[in-house]
Amino acid sequence: MGKLQLYKIELDDIRGVYKPGQNVTGRLIIELDEGITVREIRMKCLGWGEVHWTQTIQSGGPGQKPKSETVHYNGEENYFKSILALYGKVADGGEWLSQGRHIFHFSFTLPSLLPSSYNDKYGTIEYEVSAILDQDFWSSKEITRREFKVVSDVDLNKYPEAERPTESQNYKHLCCWCCKSGPITGIIRASKSGFVAGETVVFDFIIQNLSRRVCGVTVLFVKETIYHAKGEKKVCVTEIDKTKYDDVMPGQTTSWDDEEFEVPSVTPPCLEGCKIISIGHYLRLIIDPSGPAFLLNVPLKIIIGSIPNFGPYHLELV
Repeated sequence: MGKLQLYKIELDDIRGVYKPGQNVTGRLIIELDEGITVREIRMKCLGWGEVHWTQTIQSGGPGQKPKSETVHYNGEENYFKSILALYGKVADGGEWLSQGRHIFHFSFTLPSLLPSSYNDKYGTIEYEVSAILDQDFWSSKEITRREFKVVSDVDLNKYPEAERPTESQNYKHLCCWCCKSGPITGIIRASKSGFVAGETVVFDFIIQNLSRRVCGVTVLFVKETIYHAKGEKKVCVTEIDKTKYDDVMPGQTTSWDDEEFEVPSVTPPCLEGCKIISIGHYLRLIIDPSGPAFLLNVPLKIIIGSIPNFGPYHLELV
């Protein structure tokens, strides 16, 4: 490989950002300080995702010293693979590539359904092109690679429920020794469930407290990321916004109208087509009874898109 002075991949889109279904075009540039025999030069175009996390498990029976074991969970999937021959394979003995600068143009079309590029602590979705040089049947080497990004849109017009009123409710009874109190009921609702970045989520909620406990009240706006591997899953919740409200006294029913949270200005990645990572957004009405008791959680799903809903008239036209 000492005869290779320069080898790089240039994309025609200098940002290296594409949407599903678009053509990716560019060039492989090679400079040689002397000629070489080449069997083939090809481009490999790949898209894949993977997740990984660990869990510490304690083992050991009664009277035994506890042992800790770290279990690794790995998941992966491929989204596409394309091989493009750029040069060679005309003769069994290879072809002569002369000294100097050589430019090989390439083009391929991305599949119409791809998850967006993604990267965090537990998961990644990546796309790249790499150049492979074969000098003979036994010598094959990757000489350079270039990552690019895929950005998929979340079109709210594809979600009929995005413009419809949405509601969620839940309840629980509290037990105190042999006595079961009346239920605590929470209801949260919004006039629609689909929003784009920068919009305001307007919601109402009602709490009926028929228990003997004072109930604390909080509403969270959260992002929930779920990773899947080996039939197991890991759930990570990120708090976007939070508001605490006045307590609801025993026997009291209280309602709140026209409360607001603002959708973050950065649209979350669309992971449609990915089975190992999923992202959801929720309003969570959290009711916290005083004393020993579990929280009552009332989740309301929110769809965050990058293309707004234009209403029924738009749906008839597309």
